[in-house]
Amino acid sequence: MEIKNGLPNNTFQTWYENNNIISKNDFNCAAEGFNRIVFKGNYFTIEDYICSDNISISTYITFNVFKDKILLHKYSQTYFDKADHDKKIPSKTWTKKDFNDINFEDVTEDFLLKLSQTKPKK
Repeated sequence: MEIKNGLPNNTFQTWYENNNIISKNDFNCAAEGFNRIVFKGNYFTIEDYICSDNISISTYITFNVFKDKILLHKYSQTYFDKADHDKKIPSKTWTKKDFNDINFEDVTEDFLLKLSQTKPKK
């Protein structure tokens, strides 16, 4: 994923780049992979979809653009049981309490996997 910065002459230059942030498609389900990017103010969220056995997991990686930095703001997962549609699985959200200041280029699939294996701090 490449983040570009607009220049006064109406061109763009690469500002940040991270080729390890989007999870690899394991072909566990047809919808698995990158979904979309949502922007709001100085924040943007990368929405992704992964599957694990009978559980579908929607992931939300939110970043804060602050001055000349892009920092991880929070990481969330919501769950859907494909075998039992009525089963309620609580969502999880990790914040700066869980990971401190992490730059955009340091957020990887492995980092998010390790983070998701920890209990979020309240």
